[in-house]
Amino acid sequence: MNKELIFIVSFLLLFSVIFTVDANEQFEKPKWHEGDYWKYETIERETASDLMIEAKQMTNFNINGIDVNVRIVTHHTDYDDSSFPFGIDNVLYYNESDMSIVKLIYESSDTRAETIFSSPFLEFDYPIYVGKEWEVHTKATVTSIEDTDEGYIHRYNQVTGVTDVNTKAGFFRCYIVKSWGDEIGEVDEYTLYYISEEVGQPPVMVEGYEFGERYSIRKLVEFKYAKLSDSSFINDDTPGFEVVLLVIALISLIMIVRKKS
Repeated sequence: MNKELIFIVSFLLLFSVIFTVDANEQFEKPKWHEGDYWKYETIERETASDLMIEAKQMTNFNINGIDVNVRIVTHHTDYDDSSFPFGIDNVLYYNESDMSIVKLIYESSDTRAETIFSSPFLEFDYPIYVGKEWEVHTKATVTSIEDTDEGYIHRYNQVTGVTDVNTKAGFFRCYIVKSWGDEIGEVDEYTLYYISEEVGQPPVMVEGYEFGERYSIRKLVEFKYAKLSDSSFINDDTPGFEVVLLVIALISLIMIVRKKS
């Protein structure tokens, strides 16, 4: 094998190692700030809608006699459908310590309901890494103008892999989280969440599936996420960092080949 071939093979091996290392890394718990926002376009069956998520102020919330810091986050959905002329609003209360939902307020033009969870609803169990699994089992107490109702929620979640997602907001490397409930079954209905450390917890894309067919898709179109500059939010997996590693590897290989010649 000549020196040029050795050089090419060695370079390709290093290239593949550098660009597959992200699958072995993990997504740490994000930190939201007041003013962060995420905009989405959604198609569900034949209905289109626009979703706006905004991080609001911090407040206190009592969980089983203990006061915890929670972040208020609003969701406003506008539908291209005359059935929802004023849209739908949700206000979510996220526990700052683990990003779980402790309270949810639903409001439309003709109804309002407040949901309290007996144990926090954990959408994503940080840190996120390929192969991780977690379950959510909680009782939801829903109080509306008419009455109060209770029901149990069971969700099963698994991080199945890493992929690239292209949106109007940009190109992102995402973890794929599959989520399903036992009331229907994994095979019949499930949701895929594509989450990126660059964007924070709100997904880059969400897909809903029934009986193997996709019936809904939501994609990010615009966002503002003010990540902290401390070590837990430094993204060493950015293209710039990978380019630096590639340049170093290339220079090293050139020097080795020249020395042997």
